[in-house]
Amino acid sequence: ADIPPFREIGRAAVHRFSLDDEPAAVAERLAAWAERDRAYKLRRRVWRNYTWRAVMARHLVPLLDSLLKR
Repeated sequence: ADIPPFREIGRAAVHRFSLDDEPAAVAERLAAWAERDRAYKLRRRVWRNYTWRAVMARHLVPLLDSLLKR
């Protein structure tokens, strides 16, 4: 929201919206930003592919399965 603490603390580094804005419009703007922002896309890719759960599911479990089937 576009309120004094966020303006003071976040300055230009945060996305602000009017408290009068429709929630759907705010959601659309945030989704459009996420589609454009390369740093956000990279973070999402890292979260999706390189968490312990993802590494385990994609690499370690198949490796262990292949070893156990021998």
